[in-house]
Amino acid sequence: METAKRILIVDDEKRIRNTLSNILNLKNYETITAENGMEAVKHISSKSIDVVLLDFVLPEQNGLQIMEDIHKINRIVPIIIMTAYGSVPNAVEAIKKGAYDFVEKPLDADKILVTIKNAIDKHTLSRENEILRQNILEHYKMVGDSIGMRKVSYQIKHLAPRDTTVLITGESGTGKELVARSLHSMSLRVGKPFVKVNCAAIPNDLIESELFGHKRGAFTGAHQDQMGKFEAANNGTLFLDEIGELNTNVQSKLLQALEDKKFYRLGDVKEISVDIRLISATNKNLTEEIENGNFRRDLYFRLNATTIHIPPLRDRIEDIPKLVRFLTENICEELSLPNKIFNSDALHPFITYSWPGNVRELKNKLREMLIYHQGEVVTGEYVQSWFNNVTTEHSVQIDNSSSLRQARENFEREYIHKILIANNWNVPSTAEELGIERTNLYRKIKQLGIEKL
Repeated sequence: METAKRILIVDDEKRIRNTLSNILNLKNYETITAENGMEAVKHISSKSIDVVLLDFVLPEQNGLQIMEDIHKINRIVPIIIMTAYGSVPNAVEAIKKGAYDFVEKPLDADKILVTIKNAIDKHTLSRENEILRQNILEHYKMVGDSIGMRKVSYQIKHLAPRDTTVLITGESGTGKELVARSLHSMSLRVGKPFVKVNCAAIPNDLIESELFGHKRGAFTGAHQDQMGKFEAANNGTLFLDEIGELNTNVQSKLLQALEDKKFYRLGDVKEISVDIRLISATNKNLTEEIENGNFRRDLYFRLNATTIHIPPLRDRIEDIPKLVRFLTENICEELSLPNKIFNSDALHPFITYSWPGNVRELKNKLREMLIYHQGEVVTGEYVQSWFNNVTTEHSVQIDNSSSLRQARENFEREYIHKILIANNWNVPSTAEELGIERTNLYRKIKQLGIEKL
């Protein structure tokens, strides 16, 4: 059975409080009353309230002051202002400052009931969005207390609510998509689409259609109308990953679409308007790309309204122990593994390795070793064995048992083979997904004897 919605009635006249309570109780609402702002704030602090009916003129405080105090405690509860005839400008001012709506005195029961129902619907949606936002933030939260990561977290917090373009820079595997999703989940667009486009994974002859869509017959193989990512992201966020890979022709159309907030599908004459927030990311030095004629200067300035740079993992080794524990918990939950605890010695190999593939490589390495680990406590000897085949350029080698080495190689062979198949044997795309350098992947393919069937 659904719990009755709770309405807080704030008015200094007992007669009005009682009348409203009786009306709302007959409609199966639960009511709580307060005769001043202090009582109202106490109720908001201690109880779950779905809607507040607030008289604008109260002893000691007016409605605006009380509304501000309420929203400091509960920022999403809808507040309906009750105002005397002739005081509508005050009510309008209250709406500008966060009130949901207003009703005039003498009060009309039917209008109050409709306004409350609409406010509850809005509150339900707001709570669902808040829960969604918190879940997303937990899933995509930035882990680390280093100076570099504190700066990134600070930038995310301050840039997320501001509807401006953001350029995220950093090496491959540092977590640029994580930052983009955090910006979206903390913005006013949370609950709206978050659409990602990996510009490096789409052939040049298809990227324009991917972004802007096409009309049937626009080119060979266009058998039906196709919506582009710009259109799919309407009212939400469009994330262009590895934007430095776009060819200059598409860069020109992208700039025009960002400036006008309008574009045409390929082969179409109908203009489409969109409202999106653009976030882009690159592991390239775009200023060098501009000098080499590979990237448009005007597009760079349009994208670079503000920049978030993510430091590589090797420059924030103090974050590694916390990352290991956080990722281990997620991996064990994802793979239905027993909980694992790393002893102090087990963290040393993680810290001394330089992680050229950054956090993505760390996650993949952890996933490998956790799958085969037996027991609860992960020891330093076990962890070190998984770094045994890493070149001295990145880690110190130690001896390990041949049986464990063989098990690891079997896993790596099968795992890499599956990712290669999923990427149609595209080695650059597979290397990016695995979080390793392309040359390293070629070496592993040869070393492990992986062949295309």
